[in-house]
Amino acid sequence: MFIKKILFFYVYSVLNLVLIASSEGQTIEEKEPESPTCTTANCLQPTEIIPEQPSDTRREIILPNPTRLRFSIFGNQETGNFLFGFGRTLPDNTALKGRTREPVVQSLSTYQSAFPIIGFIGYRLAENQRIVFEGRGETRSLGGDLSYSIAPIGSQGIYSINIQTQRGRSTVFDEGKRNVDLPNNDNAWVHRYGGGVEYAQLIDNINLAVAINYERISIHDAMFSNQVFARDEFGNRMTVSGEGQDDLVTFNLAGLYSTVNDEAYPTSGTRIRVGVEQAIPIGEGSIAYTRVAGNVSQFIPLNIFKNRQTSDTLVLNVQAGTYLGDVPPYDSFSLGGGESIRGYSDGQISSGRSFIQGTVEYRSPVFLSFNIFKQTIDTRGIVFLDYGTDLGSQYSVIGRPGVVRDKPGWGIGYGFGLHIQSSIGLFRLESGWGNCGDYAFVVKVGDRF
Repeated sequence: MFIKKILFFYVYSVLNLVLIASSEGQTIEEKEPESPTCTTANCLQPTEIIPEQPSDTRREIILPNPTRLRFSIFGNQETGNFLFGFGRTLPDNTALKGRTREPVVQSLSTYQSAFPIIGFIGYRLAENQRIVFEGRGETRSLGGDLSYSIAPIGSQGIYSINIQTQRGRSTVFDEGKRNVDLPNNDNAWVHRYGGGVEYAQLIDNINLAVAINYERISIHDAMFSNQVFARDEFGNRMTVSGEGQDDLVTFNLAGLYSTVNDEAYPTSGTRIRVGVEQAIPIGEGSIAYTRVAGNVSQFIPLNIFKNRQTSDTLVLNVQAGTYLGDVPPYDSFSLGGGESIRGYSDGQISSGRSFIQGTVEYRSPVFLSFNIFKQTIDTRGIVFLDYGTDLGSQYSVIGRPGVVRDKPGWGIGYGFGLHIQSSIGLFRLESGWGNCGDYAFVVKVGDRF
C-alpha cells in the first residue's frame, strides 16, 4: 500500500507541474505575435487524417500513423475542437502501453484479425492540450486507450498520461502441435488494465519517449469473465505469482529513427525502432526483468525496370529481443503469423525468452493503377522469405507455454502476394508456405515494417 501511495503521488506531482507549465505558457503566448510556423504546442491541435507534410518536424510526434487504416471518405471529421473518425491518431513512437499503440517488434502475444475496427474520438482543450480516446475491436480482442497530452509553451516535448484496458486471446497459450486449455476446457484470455505517464521529444530524426507504466494482468476463460485461473489443465503456471493475476510496474524507453522517403509505403531510407523495459518488483508476482528489443528496416530502390514511373524495392528487416530476469509467460516473444514468420498461424512457432527474425522482401513497381469512387488504387507484387528462431529459449519461460504445446522453436516462411495501396490505407494479400509444409493466406492492413 505504501508503494502504491508513492506511485500515486509521483503521477500527481508530474501532472501538477505540467498543468502549471501550461498555465504560464499561455500567459506568455498572449504577449507574442502570432506566427505561422508550427510549434510543439500548436501541433496538438486535431489534425486531418491525411495531413500535409509539416514544416516543423516536431509535429511528427503527434501525427497519426500513416501506415494504418484510415477512412477519409466518410470518417475523420473535425468540427471546431472536436475530432472523431476511423483509424489511428496516437503517436507512432510511444513508451506508453495500450492495445492500439505501436510496438517496437511485431512478435505480439495477442491475435490480430485482418480487419480490426479501430476508431478514435478527441477534443482540443486548449491550443496546447488535447484528450483522445482510441479503441480497437476484433473477434478475439478488445481494447481502449484514454490519453491526455499537453505541450507546455517553450518546451521542446510533450507530456502525456493514459489509462488503458485490453482483453484478448493469447497466441502464447494457443497454437502448437499439442492443445492445452484451462482446467474447465476453455481457452485462456489475458485481461489487462492500467496506465502510465510519458514524456516524448523529437531530436533531429530521432523520436524519443520515456514513461512509467502500471498494469494489472490476469488470466480468464472469456472476454467478460470474472473467473481467474492460475494454471492450465496440466498444472503449468500462467502467471508469475501463481495466483492468476500479476502487478507489473515498468520504466519504458522507446526510440524511433527514420529517414524513409514515404512514411506510408517507403521505397528508400532506413527505419530503426528500439525499446528497453525495466520491470520493478512491486505487487503481486514481484516481477523483475530487463527487456531489450530492436527492429531495423532498410528500403533499397533497385530501379530494375527503367520504363516504370515507380521503383521496385528490396526490403531488408531484422528484429530481435531478449529478457534478462523473469519472463512472464503472457509476454514472452511469440513467433509465427502475418506480422512475423508468414506461412504459419499467429504464435505457432515459438513462445520464448529471446528471438531473432529476418526478412528479405522484393516489391515490384506499380503494375496496375485504377480509380474507384475517385480514389486511386495502386497494385504491386511481392515475393518474400522469412526466418525466425527463439534460440532454444522456450524452456526458460515461466510455465514453459511453448514447450508444453510442442512448438518447434524456429521456422522458415516464403511466398508471394499483392499490396494494394489507396488513400484509405495499405492492404496486404499474402500467401505463405512454411518449411514443415504449413500454408497460410493472410489479409492484413498496414505495412509490417
